[in-house]
Amino acid sequence: MYEFLLISALAMLALLSHLARKLRPIEYILRLSVLSIAIFESLLSIWLTQFPALSYLCITYGLAAISTFLILFKPCRQFMSWFITGIQTLITAEIIYPLIRKDIEAKKYFYHKRIFVPSSFPHLIALFTYITTSLYVLTSAELKKLYPSLISLIDPLKMDHLLSCGGVAFIILAFCGVGFYITRSYKQCFSRLRLEKPTKIQIGIGIILIFASFAYDAYWLMYTHSIGAQSSLAVRLSHYNSASFAVAGAFFPSVILALLFTSFTAVGEEILIRGALQPVFGILPSALLHALLHSQLNHAPLFILQVALWSIFMGFSRKYTNTTTAIIGHAGFNLLTVLLYLVNP
Repeated sequence: MYEFLLISALAMLALLSHLARKLRPIEYILRLSVLSIAIFESLLSIWLTQFPALSYLCITYGLAAISTFLILFKPCRQFMSWFITGIQTLITAEIIYPLIRKDIEAKKYFYHKRIFVPSSFPHLIALFTYITTSLYVLTSAELKKLYPSLISLIDPLKMDHLLSCGGVAFIILAFCGVGFYITRSYKQCFSRLRLEKPTKIQIGIGIILIFASFAYDAYWLMYTHSIGAQSSLAVRLSHYNSASFAVAGAFFPSVILALLFTSFTAVGEEILIRGALQPVFGILPSALLHALLHSQLNHAPLFILQVALWSIFMGFSRKYTNTTTAIIGHAGFNLLTVLLYLVNP
C-alpha cells in the first residue's frame, strides 16, 4: 500500500500542476517545492560523502539535485525539448524528411514535431517526476550483478498489489497527469491517452504483439541460458511458482489473483507509459523509464536492457496505432505467460 500512497501523491502533484495554469500562486508554491527538494537532495548528497560504501547513493542524489535545479530554468527545458525531439525523429526515421525535401525548413519541422513543451508547467512537473523517479529507482538496481534471472516474473501476490505495482495507481496517475476534470473532460482525457475502440486490424496487431513479445522473451531466455546466467532457472521457477500460487491459501484463488494482477499491471503501465508519458517524452525516454520501474525487483542492467528494448517495440505500436492496441499486446502476453506457468510450473 506504500506504493499506492506514493503514486497518489504524484497524482495530486500532477493535478496541482494543471490547476497552476489557472491559479498563479499554486505555480509559485510548486516551483518553491521543487527548489526545496533540489536543496534537500544536494545536502543529502554532501552528507553521504562521509560514507564510502554509499557512494552510489551520493552520486544518485547529487545527479537528482543538479537535474532538479536545472529544469527550473526555461533555457534548460528548451534544450531538453530539442534533444528529446531529435531522438524521437531519429529513431522513427522522421529526421530524413527535412533532409530529402528541400521545401521543408528543418527548424520549423522540428518545432512542429516537438514533443516536450518548455513553456508548459505540467510538462515541467512531469519532467521533475521523471528525473526523480528514474534516479531514485536506480538505487535499488543491482548494477554490479550483470546476469540475474531475466525471465519476466512478478512477486508473490497480495490483494493490495492490484492497487499498486503498476495497476490502478498507474491509471489514476495517468489521468491526473493529463489534467482530469481540470483542463480536460473525461472524454478529452481518453482522447489524449489514445484509449480508443480498436479496429479489427488493430486487434490483429495486438494479437501479433502477444506472440512477438513471447518470442522475444524466449530469445532472451535462451541467450542468458547460453551464457550461464540461468543455471539454476528451474529451481528458481519452481520456488517462485509454489510461492506465488499458494499465497491466497488455495490454488484456484491464487490463479485468479495472478491473472487479475497481470491484467491490471499491463493496463496500468500502458496507460501511464504509452498513453500519458510517451507523447511528452517520446518513445525512447518512456521506454527507459518503463525498464527502470522494473529495477525495484533488484534486477540487473541486462534485465533493464531487455525490458527497454521490448518497451521501444511497444512504443512504436502505440505511435502508429493507439494505446488500446499496446494494452492488448501487453496484457495478452502477461496472461499467456501466467497460463504457461500453470501448465509447466
